[in-house]
Amino acid sequence: MNFIDFVNTEGRNIWSGKHLAESTAKMHRFAEFEGVGFKDITDVNARDIQAFSIHLKDQGLSENTVNHYKAAISAILKHALDLEEIDRLPKIKFAKVRTNRVRYMSEDELSKLDAFLRDYKGGSYWWMRHMCTIAVNTGMRHGEILSITPEMVEIQDDMCIVHLTDTKNGDDRDVVCAGRTFEAMKALNFEPGAHYSHRRFYNAWTEARYRIAKNDKEFVFHVLRHTAATKMANQLKLPTITVAQQLGHRSLQTTAKYVHQTPETRVEIAKLMGS
Repeated sequence: MNFIDFVNTEGRNIWSGKHLAESTAKMHRFAEFEGVGFKDITDVNARDIQAFSIHLKDQGLSENTVNHYKAAISAILKHALDLEEIDRLPKIKFAKVRTNRVRYMSEDELSKLDAFLRDYKGGSYWWMRHMCTIAVNTGMRHGEILSITPEMVEIQDDMCIVHLTDTKNGDDRDVVCAGRTFEAMKALNFEPGAHYSHRRFYNAWTEARYRIAKNDKEFVFHVLRHTAATKMANQLKLPTITVAQQLGHRSLQTTAKYVHQTPETRVEIAKLMGS
C-alpha cells in the first residue's frame, strides 16, 4: 500500500476530532513532497523525513512546528508497524526547542499583516484575514478557530458566543465575539474551516513573514494568541486570572508566558514611579 492510501485508510484509527483533520492535512503535505505519497509505505525512509523537515524550515516554519509534522509522521509509521505493514521504523530526530515564544505583534505589524492579506492575490485570501482578526481579538488557537461550526455558535443581537469543546487542555470554553470579530465570524459563515486550505494558508503566511518580518522565524500565526494576551494585560489592564480564563489556561504560570510588557507600558510605569 502506498503512503497516502495508508494515511487516508488508517488516519481515523490514530487520530480523532480536530486532531484528525490537522494531522491528516500535515500528512498530505508530506505526501505531496517529492512524490512521497506514491511510495510504498515500506519505502518511506529517514532521508524522506529529513529532506521534508529541511523543506519546511526553508518555508519559514519554526522548529516546534516541524516537530509537530515529525510527530504525525511518527504516529503513522508506528501504526503501520503495529499492523505489520512495515518491519522497522525510520529514525526520526526531533529538534530541541524553547517551550515558549517571546514575541507578540506590534500595532504596525498587525496593520501590515491586515493590509497584506487584504490585497494578496487579488483579495482571494479574505478568509485568512478574518481568521487573523478572530485570533488577535479572542486569543483562540489556530485549531480552535478551524474547529468552529455553526452548531457551536449562539448568536445574540450584534455578537455571538462560540462554545468550544474538548480544547487543548481538555476543558470546554465559551468565547464571545463582538464588533469586528463578530463581523469576521459572519463573513466566514461561522465555519472558518470551510474556507481553509492548509497549503494556501502556509504559502501566504511565508510570503507575509518575508515582507513584514524577514528572517524572523517566530513570526507565526500562534503569535496572534500572544498578542491577544498582551493586549488584554497592557491595554485593558485585565488581571492575569481573567486573561487565563479568556485563553483557556488552567495555570497562571502558562498565561504569564503569553503576556509581554509593551514599550508603552514600560514608559507608563516609569512615569508613575518617577512622579
